[in-house]
Amino acid sequence: LLGTSSVGCTDSTTANINLVFPMASSISGVDTLCAGDTVVLSGSGASQRWWTPSNVLSNTSDSVVQAFPTTATPIVFTTQEQGCPPSSDTLLLHVHTPPSVNAGLDKNVCPGDTVQLNGTTSASFAWSPTATMNDSTLLNPLVAPSVSTTYVLSVVDSNGCTSSDVTVVYVLQPANAMAGPDTLICLGDSVNLGQGFPSGNISGWSWTPNQYIS
Repeated sequence: LLGTSSVGCTDSTTANINLVFPMASSISGVDTLCAGDTVVLSGSGASQRWWTPSNVLSNTSDSVVQAFPTTATPIVFTTQEQGCPPSSDTLLLHVHTPPSVNAGLDKNVCPGDTVQLNGTTSASFAWSPTATMNDSTLLNPLVAPSVSTTYVLSVVDSNGCTSSDVTVVYVLQPANAMAGPDTLICLGDSVNLGQGFPSGNISGWSWTPNQYIS
């Protein structure tokens, strides 16, 4: 700066001006996820930074954050440097609904018997465990477990989203029938048969022949 007085005297001074060129804000990361999953997002730009919306983010001030929206949500990353205007970048996260799956109702089976499972889904599927199944590539395989077993039906769709459901096949213990010891009686006499109620999973019982049973 050069100044001149009214009598012709001059003087000068200087001032330094620092120009700041802040980096533009930028978001990197995948833009698609399955409902219930989390994606990692990275932001770059000026030194002051913040993310929005806060309700679907692990934090709002780090350069790397986790996002977990349940519906399509725009994620905004904003940075600012030394009073310069803020810079923002936006990434729209698309959220896919996991595929539906139903492994069917729980079932009861007697030891050595076979029962059919009834799974339903429109996605690619896999059963486990498969050792007691006749054909694990079917949604309705036959199973013959020797002990109570939980069968898991897992599915994955074209978006890579997964779901699972379980069904339990309970193997019932056989009933123990006790008619009592052999007994000799005189003609015309009577005797009590049995030694208490049968034990186990009992739904009913009967004696045969029954013409001599009171």
